[in-house]
Amino acid sequence: EEEGELSASAAIIVFPTQKNLTIEPTYKKEITTYELTLNDIDLSKQSMEGSLDSTRYLGKPTSNYPLTVEVTKIEYNQRLVERRYDAYTKTTYPVYESDRVTKKVLKKNLQTDVKGKASFEWKTEKNSSYEIVFSLRDERGNIISQTMSAYGGWWYNDSESSLGITLKNNNQ
Repeated sequence: EEEGELSASAAIIVFPTQKNLTIEPTYKKEITTYELTLNDIDLSKQSMEGSLDSTRYLGKPTSNYPLTVEVTKIEYNQRLVERRYDAYTKTTYPVYESDRVTKKVLKKNLQTDVKGKASFEWKTEKNSSYEIVFSLRDERGNIISQTMSAYGGWWYNDSESSLGITLKNNNQ
């Protein structure tokens, strides 16, 4: 009697949306410009050979497509909780807690041009934080969104997905 083991592996790529949104921010003279590109996903271009980068499934640009941008200002209100005593240095020091306060400051509709491009400019106030959410719905009603955070002109990508999309189920 012989024993043996068989094993195999496979790569699975899940495309829960029909669109791919990429955002390229640039910063110049206190203004951040967000260049958006929206493409269809074309699965006929995809093969399992080589790397799985986005150029292997990007289809034609999605022209004249509506997008929304929402800007929320984020502030932290600091409050004194207590004063503590440090026996080693024989000094007291304050202990603070911060409460996060958000305020929607802008909601704007954008539309891609014939090349699938759109842009948005935002001037941040000094020492202010912002959350900037770009979103759209594909033809099946799936929400595609990407969140960028900005602080006094600096930005970073808060997206949870390497594809630059975050999916939300509206039925929950």
